[in-house]
Amino acid sequence: MNVNTETIFPTPIGYADLGVDPDWRRLVEIRGFREGDFYQTEMNLHEDPLWKPLANKCLEASNAWVKQLGYDVELFMTRFWINKYSPGQTIEHHRHPNSFVSGVYYFEDCSGTVFHKTEIGKEMRVKIGNLNEYTATSAGNAAKAGTL
Repeated sequence: MNVNTETIFPTPIGYADLGVDPDWRRLVEIRGFREGDFYQTEMNLHEDPLWKPLANKCLEASNAWVKQLGYDVELFMTRFWINKYSPGQTIEHHRHPNSFVSGVYYFEDCSGTVFHKTEIGKEMRVKIGNLNEYTATSAGNAAKAGTL
């Protein structure tokens, strides 16, 4: 029997090369992040004149992306912060509630972000016989400095 598969409700992931401005790197260094420590700034850096140029570039890229997807909306930023990780450190699986778009800007190359498919498996547990794009519950990407 021939059974066809169609994908509905795909999850788009956008990428934009914003470059790495030396001033942004210097701002990270000024914050005094120590190697080996996890550090998180306050969540309103988009209101800080020092960080506003980066926040604006991220917002500009995000608005261009949602328009490319076919949405007729003007995004605005509610939170903007920095997490500093040392090699091997991660953050627990989490969501950003009340967000139409969430983004991660990378100041340096790293292992990237792992995305989790949470809808399936909450209501029921189904044994996976063949791990593929339909059965996977997480996926990752490599991160390049200067990308959003």
